[in-house]
Amino acid sequence: MKKIGITGGIASGKSLVTDYLKSLGAKVICADEITHELYLPNEEGTKAIAKEFGEEYIDENGVDRKKLGMLVFGDRERLSKLNELIHPLVFSEIENRIGEEDDVVFFDAALLIESGMHKGMDEVWLVVTNLYERIKRLKIRDNLDDETIDRIIGSQMDDIEKSRVADRIIDNSFTREETLRQVKRIYEKILEDKV
Repeated sequence: MKKIGITGGIASGKSLVTDYLKSLGAKVICADEITHELYLPNEEGTKAIAKEFGEEYIDENGVDRKKLGMLVFGDRERLSKLNELIHPLVFSEIENRIGEEDDVVFFDAALLIESGMHKGMDEVWLVVTNLYERIKRLKIRDNLDDETIDRIIGSQMDDIEKSRVADRIIDNSFTREETLRQVKRIYEKILEDKV
């Protein structure tokens, strides 16, 4: 089995890449989706957050991600503590979702490198976009203000550091079609090499 990790900073276009891979028939396991599930009422992640940060970060839907984000982004110590609590739970669930019949599995994880998960991958793909475009997307997509955007981006490892670990870089600075062409070309090559 070939394990490929896909990472990139917020609003870099990682979802565009993974959604397209799914449309091509690839198996993609998304760390963020698993985290959402762990943050539902009475789930392990929710209990861990309540114990560590307090019940005020939990509502009827589970963890209040926005409120928790406001607490940890910009505070490296709290962010580190959150990652220590949640990453092992995410890793465990990822392992549960891998089937023996899977030839190639993609792992979509924003913190793939920061968490150390990249060490268990055969390849790491990094999706990059220029900073101006990322900021524009965050304002439109998530309706975030400049201060919040600065805090979020500032809390993430930058693309230069990530590129030192990456085996392939997908440049999403141009058209959507160009990005998808890059992904298709690389994916088809991987499938050919598996035959």
